Amino acid sequence: MYIFLIHRQAVRITVVLLASVGAHILRAQPQVPVPEDYLPALQDIIETAMQQSPQMLMHYAESDAEDGDLIAGKSGRLPSLRAWGQFVRSREQRNDNAGVVQTDNKGNYDLRISQPVFYWGAISRDVRNAKLLHDLAEGRYRRAYLEVVHEIRGTYLLLIIRKQQMALAQMRLDEAEERLERTRRQLTSAGASEADVINAEFHRDEELIDWEEAVASLEQYRSSLARLTGTDVLTYEEIPDTYPELDVESDATILASYAAKFLAQEMPDNEAMRAVIKRLEISQNRLQNTKVRLRPTFDAIAGFSQDEYIVGSVVSEIRTRQSSYVGISGSWAIFDGFDRKGDLLAASHRYEAAKIDMQLNRDAIFDRVRKFGRDLKIMAMAVDLADRRFESARSEYGYIREQASRGDASARRVRDAEEALLDRQIDAQRARQDYWAEVSSFLGYVEEDPAMDRIPLTW
Repeated sequence: MYIFLIHRQAVRITVVLLASVGAHILRAQPQVPVPEDYLPALQDIIETAMQQSPQMLMHYAESDAEDGDLIAGKSGRLPSLRAWGQFVRSREQRNDNAGVVQTDNKGNYDLRISQPVFYWGAISRDVRNAKLLHDLAEGRYRRAYLEVVHEIRGTYLLLIIRKQQMALAQMRLDEAEERLERTRRQLTSAGASEADVINAEFHRDEELIDWEEAVASLEQYRSSLARLTGTDVLTYEEIPDTYPELDVESDATILASYAAKFLAQEMPDNEAMRAVIKRLEISQNRLQNTKVRLRPTFDAIAGFSQDEYIVGSVVSEIRTRQSSYVGISGSWAIFDGFDRKGDLLAASHRYEAAKIDMQLNRDAIFDRVRKFGRDLKIMAMAVDLADRRFESARSEYGYIREQASRGDASARRVRDAEEALLDRQIDAQRARQDYWAEVSSFLGYVEEDPAMDRIPLTW
């Protein structure tokens, strides 16, 4: 079974590659870069995860199960073949034959094929609902795929930040260790007191705790990424030290065009809205089926049967009667104890609720896209501010190092500037990570994420 599942995934990946090429040809407008465009190693991790991630294997299995449900849903319009039979040994004692006991073997059977002919459209609506439910499952599968991709992106970017935080914690711990050693040396020369040593030890221990927390956080994210992708744990060397600056101004133009195109639609075309529309149609079909439940239905039937029976008043014998038949069979549930009446009332209200839900979702989806636009603008401003502060700290650090090379700045001042630079770098990376997370959510919501071109197809 597992080998079969892997084979299905290999076929899916081949189809994905062909579909991805076609999708890139069809996408004529510029695209917003996503993290894997800047970090090729992340792209390799995502592609590997789509083949062996435990979460994706689970979604593949669920997708295959939905295919089975669709086949079962379509079976209502196909003919059915039923057979019945028995072979018995009977013992009879008859009063009209002087109490003679007779033992015989008898075999009876019936073979029948039936084909639904007229069900007032109920079967067609049931098949349509099965297809709609299958489409809903495929939509959940696509959303699950994007959620896994977004989670991998976020975890990978947070790994970079955690690595920087560990480096900063290590720098501060080294400084605290040096300060403690320096204070202890000063104690012997009466340049420091016991209290100074105790305070230096407290400071060292605080920095040690911060360093342990930074290491533990990094290890947690390394394990999380490995578990999420089904790959080996990344080594420290495989984790990038930083990721490049973003061109938020160019991104803003493209993102605004995506939002404008989406908001120009009369009815939003994304997975969330398509699911609402499908659920509305399902409710409508169920309502119609409930209305015709008590109407007569007709099937075309054909069959062959055999019946063995005993005849004779004095001497009994087994005779066989075989018959074949073809015709129309009708069925009519005339009264069901008001069961249909209750179901009709419930189905009517559910259909009305589904219509209201569609309008509410339409407005909510458009509002969310507008909110994405406002949030992305704010986050782009935050990225720009954090980057400018980082550039300022980098200039300050370069200036102080130049002073130190001339003997005009102490090593302590250089270290403080380096620490401030790393602090600003982490702030900038956090702002970029938050921005990228929001961009990924927006692109997935309006279905412009390049990762959608690589979603494995289902059948």
